[in-house]
Amino acid sequence: MYEKIQMTLESLEDRHHIKIPYACEAGSRAWGLANEKSDYDVRFLYVYPKVAYLRIDPVGNREFPEVIEKPISESLDIGGWELTKALRLFRKSNPSLLEWINSPVVYKNDDFLIKQMKDILPSVFNTKACIMHYTKMAKGNLHRYQKNLHPKTKDVLNIIKPIVSAKWIDNYQEFHPVNFSMMVEDFYSGEIKNTYLQLAKEKKLDLQLTIDTNQLLKHAATEIAALETSAKKLQPEKIEETKKLDELFRNSLERTWG
Repeated sequence: MYEKIQMTLESLEDRHHIKIPYACEAGSRAWGLANEKSDYDVRFLYVYPKVAYLRIDPVGNREFPEVIEKPISESLDIGGWELTKALRLFRKSNPSLLEWINSPVVYKNDDFLIKQMKDILPSVFNTKACIMHYTKMAKGNLHRYQKNLHPKTKDVLNIIKPIVSAKWIDNYQEFHPVNFSMMVEDFYSGEIKNTYLQLAKEKKLDLQLTIDTNQLLKHAATEIAALETSAKKLQPEKIEETKKLDELFRNSLERTWG
């Protein structure tokens, strides 16, 4: 599949006249939760030629879209964001983008862009916004789970994973590692730790959900409420780094296209 992913990225570059400085895994394979049936969820950042940015109309139109997505086929889900869009979202601490740049599974990396973004991240990181994002996600997934007549292990993990991510951010005031079991080992002990790790094991082995989730979901609801309370007390503190991000974009454009 690695070769297919590389060929697909090259095909996208040719078809859309773009360059892709970074591509990574963003799904269960990044989180250490994949099994043999898991899709490959590839996400990438891309840059248009210089002429696309030297126009009176900004990118984001029909000719130069800000998002490129390829129809899902053969377990491959692939899509990306144009770099100026990505850097604006980075300025807002967009958690999806932060997961991408911290993914442990990287398919393409120019060794410049992501390093620079990680260097700038502590200045722009919005702890409160990220915690609220993950608690909202957990609440939404919990609500959907309660209506699901045939829940799977993945459905439970979709509740737990954002909670654990938010706990990491709340505790360390930095973005979390993209590894579920690592964070569980860090925060939990006893029965709840064993239950979370059992869920991860069942997901990786593609087993049916065997755990009684009643107490688990009560615990999840309690953690969500505690995280919301903690986030409300936080005052967003970040440095305005637009000039640095402008410079990063210009440098990336020059490095990519010459």
